[in-house]
Amino acid sequence: MKLKNEVNKERIMLRKIKKIILLVVILGIISLVYENIINRHFPFISMDYQTYNQFNSQPKFSSIDISLDINNKISKKIRNSIKIFKKTEFGDLEDDIKAVTIVTRNIMHKSEGNIIRKISDVLSEDKKYKNICSESSKIFVTLMQSIGYPARVIWMEGHTVSEIYTKKDGWILVDAYWNLIFKDKKGKYQSLLAINRNFNNIKPFNIINKKYKNNLDYLENGYIFKERNIYNDQNLFVVIEGKSLDNFHEKTRNINNILNAVFLNNQFTNGIQFIKEDSKKVGNVGISFTKRF
Repeated sequence: MKLKNEVNKERIMLRKIKKIILLVVILGIISLVYENIINRHFPFISMDYQTYNQFNSQPKFSSIDISLDINNKISKKIRNSIKIFKKTEFGDLEDDIKAVTIVTRNIMHKSEGNIIRKISDVLSEDKKYKNICSESSKIFVTLMQSIGYPARVIWMEGHTVSEIYTKKDGWILVDAYWNLIFKDKKGKYQSLLAINRNFNNIKPFNIINKKYKNNLDYLENGYIFKERNIYNDQNLFVVIEGKSLDNFHEKTRNINNILNAVFLNNQFTNGIQFIKEDSKKVGNVGISFTKRF
């Protein structure tokens, strides 16, 4: 009888131990999912972590392709839409930026919904589309690529912007959503990383003078002059491949895509991230997580 009681006690103890182990495993999985998927930006991207010079290198030396798949019919329609606001021929940098910003802000001004637009719908003025910074940047980049400029969307913590590339100036930050562009004391256009690094020596300018009730202007409202703002107090800088701008958000909502990314290393797309001393590395979820170390 005593032996039987001892055996029962051992069985009960083993069951408790198994439950504890199972609980620890479950909590570990939950913690892993939270840290790597929920609490980490862009988890399903095969991310290349880069230095300042790598991130700001010429497009032809980039580890990702930022070009968009814009068919000739859409490209022609885009160019015609931009021409309306042009004062000079295409190729005049300042005039090109202004004209494209006008078209972009006109489109965003009429966007009031919750739908993410496709590249094929970039000129649509249907109010069903979202009026957010990432959509504005996607529109601006698509338009600039259509008139011959290398251009990319850059995601930050709390804001998304655009950059275009010229041989003379390198990468140039253009924030069509907030109607901002930046120059140094010599009048040279600045990249996003240069603005972040040397903010006190950089001056913001409005790109266009036209105002819209539902389009932000952070020079006019004084936000950009705050001691801490989205540009100088920033440590997240991410660019993804151009071909993924069309479907990245859709892929993140598909459970099969998520499981394949986590367990089979089938990431949604490729990207690059500039790493500062205080940057938290993003992307590379699942098998590729070791790249973050």
